Amino acid sequence: MCKDAEVILIQLVCRLSECRSIFHICRCCYRGHRYCSRRCRRIARRRQVKEANLRYYQSPEARLDRNDRQRAWRQRQKELVSGDQKDSVMYQGSLVLFVVAVCIWQWFLDRQKADSEKKTRKPHASGQPRCVICGRVGRFVDPFFIKRRHYP
Repeated sequence: MCKDAEVILIQLVCRLSECRSIFHICRCCYRGHRYCSRRCRRIARRRQVKEANLRYYQSPEARLDRNDRQRAWRQRQKELVSGDQKDSVMYQGSLVLFVVAVCIWQWFLDRQKADSEKKTRKPHASGQPRCVICGRVGRFVDPFFIKRRHYP
């Protein structure tokens, strides 16, 4: 948490294309933030991973790997159907897996609700900007903030 008497805030713009909201962060909390909230950061990260996966799956090696996985899965399914299904692990644990899946889904929905409530946080009563990390109210916004990069 910041300990300065006068908090100097940095004004940034969220990098998520749908959001583009302006947010403030104090210098001591700034660690290369690009997004205004966890929600925006998660959305952007999911997109990055999805694009990387799409690029990977276009390569010939990835297609061969997928073919091998599909072949092995079809073989396992064939063995499962030919055997006694009541003795299989899938049959015994399907109810437990369903309960776990429902619990995880409920936790996910609760997290989304909590994040949306944080997103709609009211501004400070005085109308002054405040840090999105520690919540401290600042009196000065640094318009000339330059990101310092350290090169080896």
